[in-house]
Amino acid sequence: MRKLVRETSGVAGVEFALLSLVFFTAFIGVTEVARYVADQQDLMHAVHTTGRYAIVHGANSSSPATTAALQTMVGSNLVLLTSSAVTTTVSFSPNNSPGGTVTITATYTWAPIVPLTGLPKATITATSAATILN
Repeated sequence: MRKLVRETSGVAGVEFALLSLVFFTAFIGVTEVARYVADQQDLMHAVHTTGRYAIVHGANSSSPATTAALQTMVGSNLVLLTSSAVTTTVSFSPNNSPGGTVTITATYTWAPIVPLTGLPKATITATSAATILN
């Protein structure tokens, strides 16, 4: 029995197994959170860029922005997300004339790649509201 207690072969393997489980779990968790933040930033950038375009392409512009054009523009400004997975709404209040307000809202349902992390699906929403200048 004493010989079995003093035997140290295989200890490194057991330590590696225990620590690697903790390390890889933390690594996957950090990766998933980073993906969430990157997707959120991508959606916010696309909506913000489209909002900036909309405020200078009002009714008095040579090429006025339409609801359909702005929805398409949000999709084309996305880098990480697929445009078909993003729902975009555009509204003008009261209209597309200077002094009016354009509001662009985009939503995306985020899901983790590795479902074992226990992270739930989340809805990412980005909104841009600005006064039309031209």
